[in-house]
Amino acid sequence: MDRKPHDPWREIHERGDADIALAFGHLFWPVFVERRGCVLIEHRADDATIARCIEDFDGDLQRVEATLNRVQIRNEMFTEDSPSEDEVLMDVARLMERTWRAAVAEQFPGREFWIELVDADDEYNGPTLYLMRGPRPDPRA
Repeated sequence: MDRKPHDPWREIHERGDADIALAFGHLFWPVFVERRGCVLIEHRADDATIARCIEDFDGDLQRVEATLNRVQIRNEMFTEDSPSEDEVLMDVARLMERTWRAAVAEQFPGREFWIELVDADDEYNGPTLYLMRGPRPDPRA
């Protein structure tokens, strides 16, 4: 039996509107800004929060970026707790990882960034993305 490919337009037509489409557009292609030496997702670039993180992390800007650019996919949208939902969330996270790479490269040409996609963290919050500037830190350090 031939299966038809998934039709994303049908999902949008049945469950979405222009506002949600724009919101998801920004989820997949965020606006990144530079504040106090950190490249951050625009809506998370709050000066007071950045200053507090810089102080908490003794000026380690990569840690500040990792903290403020951390996106736990499960927390960004309604999800059910099921293995099939976990697979879908991981697919979403992989797509976000690719689009974020392109977005940050377009917005900050010639600069080096790395994105880490973690399948799960200690409390299982599902797939989690981190974006930081510069070379990937040595995990042995």
